[in-house]
Amino acid sequence: QRGSINPPWVQPRPTQAMRCLVFSLLIQWALRSTDAKGMCQFKSGEDLMKALRKTWGCDANASVPTSCPCLGSNNQSTFACPTTGLLWTPKENEQCVNAVVDRKAGWVTGDAVMSASYGASCDSPNHETSSLVCTSTHSAQTEFGVPAGSCPEYGDGYNDAMNSSSWCVG
Repeated sequence: QRGSINPPWVQPRPTQAMRCLVFSLLIQWALRSTDAKGMCQFKSGEDLMKALRKTWGCDANASVPTSCPCLGSNNQSTFACPTTGLLWTPKENEQCVNAVVDRKAGWVTGDAVMSASYGASCDSPNHETSSLVCTSTHSAQTEFGVPAGSCPEYGDGYNDAMNSSSWCVG
């Protein structure tokens, strides 16, 4: 079969390993700096973080945070929870917020209506009322609130206990 072998000047597509190597070299090049003698060297992790903070308009000399203080608010605009269209039942006169949560398999996110208390407190648990991972009724379920099959044991596609994964707060 003439022509099935590439001539030397036509290179095959790079392998994943080759792409990773090139990416790594590009990152190292981007992270380089010069020392007092003008010699090229790689930035330390601390210097890299200072550069990133400066790029983002933060105090480049600020110390590295050792904790994440609770704001006591999720900083979202609230509205009256809808009385229909939710798979969870809001309390009477409960306020809601719009949130982005996992709605489909593979952590594909989408918009969801959540209780306004979601993420607003450091003292109370955040129930994942609209998360596929926390409310699925079967491992084959691929979309929030949509049953994985027609068998009765799959239920309606919503687990009210919100404990379908070990990390979920039920």
